[in-house]
Amino acid sequence: MRALPLTLALALAAPVLAEEEEEAPSHESRTLPRGSFDLHGAVGTDVLLQELRGALALDYGVLDFSNGSTISAGVELGFGQCLLGCGTWAASEAILTRHLAPSARFTFHFPLSSPQGNISAIDTYLVAVAGAAFVTSEALSASGSGWGPLGSFGIGSLYFPGNGDTIFAAGEFRFTYAAGVHPMGGGTLPWSLTGFVFTFAIGARL
Repeated sequence: MRALPLTLALALAAPVLAEEEEEAPSHESRTLPRGSFDLHGAVGTDVLLQELRGALALDYGVLDFSNGSTISAGVELGFGQCLLGCGTWAASEAILTRHLAPSARFTFHFPLSSPQGNISAIDTYLVAVAGAAFVTSEALSASGSGWGPLGSFGIGSLYFPGNGDTIFAAGEFRFTYAAGVHPMGGGTLPWSLTGFVFTFAIGARL
């Protein structure tokens, strides 16, 4: 009989506790606001370490949606040089290959929900880039240059330390395609920037 009051108390408290659990606050990740800029510089490499790469990029929020998603348009200037994939010319001369890649850049930022409050310091997005790669190759006795179309797409994320509003660290993982052949020393030399690329960046939201 003594257990009866305790059982009744637990039964009455159960709906209240369930309601409190259901009403636990949900937090959302941030997105790039329309009319704001993201400016960042990045360094990285492909997964095979064939090229050391860098980029300067600017994103501008141009369109937002009722669910919090936003679309940005911007520009990117990529650059780099061969690392482990330099190759040789005439069977013995090392080749140094560099590239410069001006491109248009588009991102789609989408909110994520979580009961953890620290998700509000994160901005996750999809990215697509289209442009051209200008390539120069140099060996001891020959040199050449050429260009070809470049396309890239992937996913990225920004992290604002201390849940601030300006400075961020970022990372992107993208697949890039760019390849061609350019004249060199009376012959031709194939080149390729195709591969999966990691980049890490520091930037500011303005």
